[in-house]
Amino acid sequence: MNIEILNYPRTGDETARTIILGGLLVLLSVLVVPTILLVGYLLRVLRSSAADEPQPPVMDEWRELFVDGLRGTVVSIVYGLIPLVGVAVAVGGVITIGAEFGLLGVLGVLIGGLLWLGLTIAVAYALPAALANVAEEETIDSGFDWARLRPVLRSEAYASAWLVGLLVVLAGGAIASLLNVVPVLGVVGSAFVVFYTLVVAYHVVGRVWGDHAEALLSVDPDVGKEQSAV
Repeated sequence: MNIEILNYPRTGDETARTIILGGLLVLLSVLVVPTILLVGYLLRVLRSSAADEPQPPVMDEWRELFVDGLRGTVVSIVYGLIPLVGVAVAVGGVITIGAEFGLLGVLGVLIGGLLWLGLTIAVAYALPAALANVAEEETIDSGFDWARLRPVLRSEAYASAWLVGLLVVLAGGAIASLLNVVPVLGVVGSAFVVFYTLVVAYHVVGRVWGDHAEALLSVDPDVGKEQSAV
């Protein structure tokens, strides 16, 4: 891992303001509007990183941030439903077959649990790329443009970037958990840690997305052509 990526959130002109506002959004993420704004900023990070901008974007223009976040939130919710729907169908099928052939219902629970885990990992892997495409195309349906997403998701570069981002987020989560031991101040501090690590993770994915999007368009200008706004 290039240690320089960890410094990315601190390279901007308004670093302190952005991190403070981002930490507050994480603290308030139990509410709908702050969550949407947080997602909007992460999409802005994906967009600027894909454009190879060296500094993180400023947290301003709140209306545009909200619209971006609304698109990203809708896509995230749809992806999040995939494991639930898959498990419901699988468990229902297994239980029906089990009742007919005398199999134990626990088999349905076991298969459902394994399927849920597999689908959850698959969704977690695909979602950052989907959001990167949403950030670039500025439409909801671009989050499901598999003609453009598939080659990126299959690439070693994206897999490596996703793994680096995951490790950064897990490390941030571990630090945040330790800080949470301290009443009040620890909870506040952990929110800023979470925001910081999310920005780093999405920056890494955004850079790889930019490289692949440019390569795809150089081969076929019609790939992922902007669709009608949603």
